[in-house]
Amino acid sequence: VEVWIGQVKDLIPRLGEEFGDCNLNMVFMDQRGTTFHDDLSQLEELKLLAPNCRIVADNTVKPGAPVYCWHTTVSDCYDTTNYTLCEFLESTIEDWQVVCDYRG
Repeated sequence: VEVWIGQVKDLIPRLGEEFGDCNLNMVFMDQRGTTFHDDLSQLEELKLLAPNCRIVADNTVKPGAPVYCWHTTVSDCYDTTNYTLCEFLESTIEDWQVVCDYRG
């Protein structure tokens, strides 16, 4: 196991440098939801997503990721399902998890 320390926006380019194009088969986003669309855009621009890459974004209602949800739902590049879930240990608080398969 190798651990890279830093901010996602700075580490994403390193994935391409170390492993080349289309190297990601799975991405899990659980950081600040308001930056999900920036991270996804960077992954797309650098061509790091392999065909059928599964992308899971947690907490897309709270704190919220409206741009990410819109993009992955309307884009022909993704098959997207939005799941409604209860927030961890908070049965009265609804949140969403967005699961996408990248079609390119």
